[in-house]
Order: sequence, then C-alpha cells, then structure tokens
Amino acid sequence: MKPLPKGVAPFQPVNPSGCYYAPDGTFMNADGTRNIFDDVDEDGTEDYNNEPPECSYCAGTGEGTHDGSACSHCHGTGVEPAPRSPTDTFYIDPPINY
Repeated sequence: MKPLPKGVAPFQPVNPSGCYYAPDGTFMNADGTRNIFDDVDEDGTEDYNNEPPECSYCAGTGEGTHDGSACSHCHGTGVEPAPRSPTDTFYIDPPINY
C-alpha cells in the first residue's frame, strides 16, 4: 500500500481529466481503471525494476560448470559483478619492456 500524496484525499480528482487516488494509494483513471503512470514515484523513477542485473555467465543461477561448484564470474551470487577499474591489473600481466 502506497501513501497518498500530501493534501490529497481518496477519490479527490487531482487533474482536469478526473484521475484520482484510491484509498490504497493506487493512481486511478476517472473511469475506475488503473492509470498507466501508477508505477512512477514522486521523484519520477519507476519502482518495478530495482533488481540488480543477473550474471551474464550463469544467467543468475550462481551455479558453476561442474556439480557443486559456484559460478566463476559472480562467485555464486547470481548477480553481475561491478565492472573492474581500468587501472586494476589483478588478472592482467604488467607490460614487459625489453
């Protein structure tokens, strides 16, 4: 249940087309159907897609290629790891100057 915006009562029209907020905080059209903008928060962001991206190696399962092993990319979390810094040389050999 979402809170109603400040100063708005349930079923009070909030725009010229007659849209209103239901008592549970759902943004409704004048004809009683749910408005397409109901998922948009006050700050303009949509709240239905807040999940982290799934790992591109294991498709979010966290499983490795062998029985009982964890994914080598996400280490079993199922979440895509943050990109490494361009200056991170943990897996990259330093250049050899001859």
